[in-house]
Amino acid sequence: MGVPFEKLNEAQKIAVKAEGARILILAGPGTGKTEVLGHRIRYLIEEKNTNPSEILAVTFTVKAAQEMVNRLREFSSFDLTGMRILTIHGEAWRILC
Repeated sequence: MGVPFEKLNEAQKIAVKAEGARILILAGPGTGKTEVLGHRIRYLIEEKNTNPSEILAVTFTVKAAQEMVNRLREFSSFDLTGMRILTIHGEAWRILC
């Protein structure tokens, strides 16, 4: 299968392949942050054999979180059970409650 890196620019490729357990993708509107996060999740699962339940993807808007879930369902055959994709506000609520 493999991650389709040809759709990404160089900065996006660096973010997708970044080493380490935690990364921050900080960029302006319309620059492809949601696309990069989706590709990074796919990269972690397909190429780094990360269990989806070990992944937490945090976005700022509900729209971006929903879009990421939809994209992952579109281009993946792996089980997304246990993966958390939510907004920063949703994660804060989960932690506090």
